[in-house]
Amino acid sequence: MKVKTIPEINMTDNPLDNIIKMAPYLDEGSQRTVFGMMLEAVMSIKDDGKKAG
Repeated sequence: MKVKTIPEINMTDNPLDNIIKMAPYLDEGSQRTVFGMMLEAVMSIKDDGKKAG
């Protein structure tokens, strides 16, 4: 397994910015997991909008 050195990264209060900063350091499987979680979050927001109307 290849070990990467991750530079110091300053996290913010914005989750999307944090994902963008950290994504290049994830392996492919982890990138897919994060992508799936993001899709679920977006779909849940979209579903909530339909119920309100």
